[in-house]
Amino acid sequence: MDASEHYRLPRNPFRILYQYFLRQKASMILNLRLAQWAHGKSLKGGVLRGFFAVAADLFIRRNRTLNGFEHAKAAKVEPGVVFHHLSLVITEDAYVESGVHFYRSVTLGVKNGKSPYICEGAKICSHSIVLGGVRVGRRAIVAPGALVIEDVPDGMVAAGVPARILGPVSDSNYEF
Repeated sequence: MDASEHYRLPRNPFRILYQYFLRQKASMILNLRLAQWAHGKSLKGGVLRGFFAVAADLFIRRNRTLNGFEHAKAAKVEPGVVFHHLSLVITEDAYVESGVHFYRSVTLGVKNGKSPYICEGAKICSHSIVLGGVRVGRRAIVAPGALVIEDVPDGMVAAGVPARILGPVSDSNYEF
C-alpha cells in the first residue's frame, strides 16, 4: 500500500488485513498494487503464468465491485497517489506520477489509441474526464466537471467542456 500525507501505512499485519477488507480507500490502493504485481508476474512466463493472470483479474474485479474503481492491468500508477473518493476509471497505458490527488468519479480515458499522462502534484477534481494523449502538468488543477482533451501546462487551472485554461494555480486555490 502507499503511504501519503493523507494515509499512514500501518505496521501491524492484522491492521493491514482489517483495512484491506473494511476500509475502501486502503482496499483500492492494495487491490491496484496486487493486480499490478500479479500482472507483472504473468508477463514473465513460467509455470505459474496462468495463475498470476487470473489473480490479476480477480484483484481488478474486486476493486470494481467493492470500490467502484476500474483500472487496467497495465495502468502505471506510482506510489503516493491520493484517492480521496471512490468511483474512478484509469484506462490502459495511463501514467500517473506520485502526489496526484483524485476526487470522486474521475475518468482517464483512451482516445485515438493514446492515454493521459498526469504529472506530480496535479489535482483532478470530481466528475472530470481526461481523454487521449494529453499531459496534465505539475501542480495543475482540473476543475470539477471538466473535459480535458488538450494539454494543461504546469501550475495552471483548467475548467469547462472542453477544458480551457483559466489562470495560474495559487497557494490559496491549490490547498482545498
